[in-house]
Amino acid sequence: MQPNEKKYLVIVENQKKLMLYRDLLAPVSNVTCDSTYGYIVRIADNAKSGLGWTVNEKMKTTLDALKLKSTQYDEVFLAMDDISNGERLAWDISEYISHPKVFRITPRELTKESILQSIKNGARKIDQNLIDSYITRRIIEGIVSKNISEMMRWWFKKEGLITNENDLKDVGIGRVSALALGLIVQAEEKIDTFIPEYYKRVAVDYFHNNTQFSVKNKLKFTKDKKEELMAFMDKVKKERHVVHKFEKQTKDIVPPPPLNAAQLQKSAINQFQYSSKETMKIAKELYEGIEVDGRIISLITLPKTNSLFFSDETILQIIQLLQSTYGEPYTFSTKRVYKGADKNTTQEAIRPVSFEKEFFPKHVRQFLTEEQFKIYELIYQRTIATQMTSAIYDQSELVIFTEDGAAQFKETANKMIFDGWKFIGKHWCLDEFEEREEVILPDKLLPEEILNPLEIRAYEIKERSPWRYGEGRFITTLEKYNIADASFISEIQNFLEEKGTIKPINGMLYPLELGKKMYYFLQSFAPWLVDVDFGSKFEQDLKLIQAGEKSKSEVIDEYENLKNETIVKLGYKVNDAETEKWMLDKAKRIASQKRIALPVGIESNSEKLAEFINQHKETIPTLGKCPLCKEGEIYSMEHGYKCNVSTCSFMLWNTNVNRFFNNFKKKISDETMHKYIEIILEKGKCFIDNLYNPKKEKFFEAFITLKFNEQYQNWDISFESKSENQNDQSKEFEPRLTDGEREYAQEVNMHEENMILKAKLNDSERERRMITDEAKKDPLTRAYNRRCFDADIESFYRAKPRSKMSLAFIDGDKFKNVNDTYGHQAGDTVLQSIVNLLHDGIRDLRRTRVYRYGGEEFLILFLDEERKTILEKLNNIRQNIEKTPIIHEQHTINITISIGVSFLVFNDTIKAFIERADKAVYSAKEHGRNRIEIEHANVTVVEYKEEIPEEKIVQTTATEVFASAEDIEISKISMPVL
Repeated sequence: MQPNEKKYLVIVENQKKLMLYRDLLAPVSNVTCDSTYGYIVRIADNAKSGLGWTVNEKMKTTLDALKLKSTQYDEVFLAMDDISNGERLAWDISEYISHPKVFRITPRELTKESILQSIKNGARKIDQNLIDSYITRRIIEGIVSKNISEMMRWWFKKEGLITNENDLKDVGIGRVSALALGLIVQAEEKIDTFIPEYYKRVAVDYFHNNTQFSVKNKLKFTKDKKEELMAFMDKVKKERHVVHKFEKQTKDIVPPPPLNAAQLQKSAINQFQYSSKETMKIAKELYEGIEVDGRIISLITLPKTNSLFFSDETILQIIQLLQSTYGEPYTFSTKRVYKGADKNTTQEAIRPVSFEKEFFPKHVRQFLTEEQFKIYELIYQRTIATQMTSAIYDQSELVIFTEDGAAQFKETANKMIFDGWKFIGKHWCLDEFEEREEVILPDKLLPEEILNPLEIRAYEIKERSPWRYGEGRFITTLEKYNIADASFISEIQNFLEEKGTIKPINGMLYPLELGKKMYYFLQSFAPWLVDVDFGSKFEQDLKLIQAGEKSKSEVIDEYENLKNETIVKLGYKVNDAETEKWMLDKAKRIASQKRIALPVGIESNSEKLAEFINQHKETIPTLGKCPLCKEGEIYSMEHGYKCNVSTCSFMLWNTNVNRFFNNFKKKISDETMHKYIEIILEKGKCFIDNLYNPKKEKFFEAFITLKFNEQYQNWDISFESKSENQNDQSKEFEPRLTDGEREYAQEVNMHEENMILKAKLNDSERERRMITDEAKKDPLTRAYNRRCFDADIESFYRAKPRSKMSLAFIDGDKFKNVNDTYGHQAGDTVLQSIVNLLHDGIRDLRRTRVYRYGGEEFLILFLDEERKTILEKLNNIRQNIEKTPIIHEQHTINITISIGVSFLVFNDTIKAFIERADKAVYSAKEHGRNRIEIEHANVTVVEYKEEIPEEKIVQTTATEVFASAEDIEISKISMPVL
């Protein structure tokens, strides 16, 4: 250090970050690093006084040491993370040490160059607007988590929903968690009340220019509109079909945006099934440094960020990397800016700290755990993908009219013609890039061209039920509505789980009983807390405070007023000496029921009110004894049925009851429902008729009862186990309905029966077709039979224009040995397994069928497929069957197949076409079996292996991939793997 050189003290917030800073800045003699070893705790005492200090003795010792140490340095730099908590800690330290020259630095990345650059040119004063924003957030979170949670516990206890003091301690909510819980419960309510609609649409299949394709009409035909559907289809059959418009067009699919905190959590859930908390823990480890060859190195930038921004310098480095690695076709050389990226911020999206070779994922993999590597590779690839070229899809639009113009059919192509960023991102699980099924249209169609339909068909669609929140969608929604800070998103789900309000099952989030109770409380008394728009406005207000455009007192006062409104609406006791409104209301109800007067002066005296209420019990109509505590009585309330014993937790929600009866097409009035519950409570079960089973398609009668659902921790309506004398007991357990209630039930049931009968009649045609289709199937293997093959090939051969046909004749090698050695049942198992593997091999081909020709002989008929594709598919099938052992009882059976192939040529006959394939398969058997032969074709055999240099591709006799020489054009692009 030079004699007059300034001395700098850099303070960070934790031990691991301190180790990284000391390692990076060790060669810099005039810079010393130290840490606070944690946060100074500040709490919100109340909205008016703001935040107060709370410093424990251990922290005070550390702070005193830092204060003394700072006096030895010319300048102090506070290098906490660039988030609100980081600014707040810097503010705490600045106030405590009272150094005359304290500055804030936020390096863009944790590298030596970036840190020194921040000290030299990036130092600033602590941003008071950010501090005001932080104070506002903390005070308002305190208003909700302290005041509203207290009211919730008070109301739960008063209403008898939760009376155990230990259970009540766990009841609590925060501002963001209230919004999040509301989203989950609302989604579940939509599912509970959803009744799916079935309808049909009409599609037309065509074959033109060697391409089979379909177009669809947008009209919906529900089950009660069968006549309209048949009339529409008849009209479409009679009219000529005219091309109205065929517009060739493509669509560029740009890469997904870079990763911020929410995007990283969502991607890790979808791709690796990592929880949000686990993902952010791993990201923090990568950010704060990994030991590489004895040195601590930070691999990524700050993970707790909302930013989608990359600096010009970062983008230039990405472009240079892509050009040198993938070449110009895959490099988007112009800066790509994503919606929501704030160019005025210095904070970047999550990215690698460097794009040099030593930071390639494959080079650092040896220093990372498997989980760390997956997250780092994801961040690396998503970062460089932002500057890759778009994936290009053919999305040509075709519109066909019937000649009279009465019916319109439409289809849009969907076929990738250039992969672009999908070269590295085809395996990513992205919500915003839901893959559509590939749709291929002819290359050329002319306006006014007449098309001949192959088939006009009606297909059934079941309306999709409302979606339930998965963990990934949950994070997406929180980010979309901007109702949570990036640093807090990962904690929300964990908080709700710990509070016992939600439960993840197979990645889906289900609200539990406590969660529903809390939501109904908020919905009734503090609806602003479950209003997504209001929650989003809060985050916007904080941004205005950060920009100096709004005062913190204005926002705090708004929430103070809302809290006071909730107190008034709830009748909450602010002071123990004050009269509680609910007690006064209850006393008035009792006085009215008993026809007595309230004592003088009781309205303003809580003790006298409580004494009066206990002395004169309120009369509430009840339905029967509680099945849980066996002491209390069940009564009806707005959202369901509960026990009147304050210590009992029994609660049966209306949503659970309605879901049960909706599932079985049973519609009943509220009065009748009360009587069902009354019978169940009195006798343990209730007899009910006219329930409909959609699967068995018939009505039935049964006993129902109440049962506790252990999985979801709530009470449900359920079926009683059948008994031998069930029919004899039915009358005893039927509800006592009035004549009006009975007539209403009969009318509703008759209507339901008529609708179901009509649906059955509408389905009869479909059943007839299924029976016809069954006659075409081989009963053992479920492949199409020989009779079906004969009919199909005759039909395709006679069609105008004729399809390009190819035939594979497949024979099991030495199949007789299987029957002789293991028995005929084993032989049947082998045949079934072969057919399953044949189907697996051709599943993605649109016009291909598998037939059982006889014994162990099978046929695959291909229509309009290229020879190269056919031969590659067949060879994959051959290899797959060879290496797939077939298990029968205790035996493992290995089987191979021989394949003969023929291609339909000009002036060919059906007989000659089949005979050539037959001859080829026997030739394959004669030449050693387990091979493919093409009758009368020159065969070029090419061995394909990944990453083989072009000069090492050789001619070989191995049966790896067969193709006709004139049909194959080999091009190989070698792409390095990062």
